[in-house]
Amino acid sequence: MNFEYDSGAVGHIDSTFAQFDHRMGIEVMGDEFRLVIDGVNLTIIEKDSNQSFKSEVDFYQEQDRMFIEAIVKGDQNLLLSSYEDGVKTLAVTLAANQSQETALPVRVSSIINSEKTWEVK
Repeated sequence: MNFEYDSGAVGHIDSTFAQFDHRMGIEVMGDEFRLVIDGVNLTIIEKDSNQSFKSEVDFYQEQDRMFIEAIVKGDQNLLLSSYEDGVKTLAVTLAANQSQETALPVRVSSIINSEKTWEVK
């Protein structure tokens, strides 16, 4: 999915489960640097140096544990993101799906502001 922010900055996200090893990661690129998060590894690549770090925590397991605990306790404050932010993430996904189906650009705001009522209780 290619997208454009209101500021004019562009981005790209792709996702697939085609790989047997289910590799997950993100790359952030800027002037003379690149950050690569690949699973539990972080690599900072600069013109003259590279630094690598490995997490000592299985953060996927920790994320799942905290999410389940928040649901069981009914306490959204245990999460680093609100339910509203989750709805916004869903809106991006729905906009991408709609764009793929219609082969046209879709504004995320058109999904959030659609006739459907998004309510989090």
